[in-house]
Amino acid sequence: MTTFKMEPNNYKNIQPATDMKKVLIVEDELDLSQLLKNVLKKFGYETTLAHTIKEGMIELDENPPALLISDVSLPDGSGFSILEHARETSPELSVIIISGNLDQGIRERALNKGADEFLEKPFNLLTFIKAVENLSS
Repeated sequence: MTTFKMEPNNYKNIQPATDMKKVLIVEDELDLSQLLKNVLKKFGYETTLAHTIKEGMIELDENPPALLISDVSLPDGSGFSILEHARETSPELSVIIISGNLDQGIRERALNKGADEFLEKPFNLLTFIKAVENLSS
């Protein structure tokens, strides 16, 4: 299980999104995906969860979000495949890649394949929401 650094009042200074933005989170860690969804909801985001690449691809195609957040290591393959699909079908889509595995230059690979942001697990929730807000403005 991944742990996250939560500093209770630090994110209260960040203003919620003014327009409801749709976010798709593709993450197989159920606790983490639910935590991120709950945080985003407090900031005015409509969030959909997917736990596999297959589920994520279906959501991307049927209900295109404004922001995709995807883990690299998923049960049915690499999150890079969903990043590549997103870039082919929706080049304007903002993408955050998250991973706890930094072997083989994963950060550089994610950014080279078109991710707008890369967050290393465990990440601070303030860092997470700032990344989301930066890509949403």
